[in-house]
Amino acid sequence: MEKGETAKRALSNELLQETGLKIVGTPVLHGVFHNRDVSQRDHVLAYLCDVDGRVSDKPASMEISSIGYFDPDDLPVGTDPGTVRRIKEIVEGTEKGDAW
Repeated sequence: MEKGETAKRALSNELLQETGLKIVGTPVLHGVFHNRDVSQRDHVLAYLCDVDGRVSDKPASMEISSIGYFDPDDLPVGTDPGTVRRIKEIVEGTEKGDAW
């Protein structure tokens, strides 16, 4: 998030910049997770939201190396463990933790 930017505005901006998608309606906060691997102060906010638009085959941002769709049971090797946990919480209903 940029200084003075709300979490909702940061979500909208990042989603648009990195995927070209626009949020429709109100995003639902899935959780706030402490990311100790980055720093003792870093937190990741995960949202569920409806979107409008189409994701291009080519990344819209230099921050993104590639784009793909994957079955939750067949994620790419090296997927961040925090990302795997969030997917399991959302898709499988596993208990939500506090750490990324």
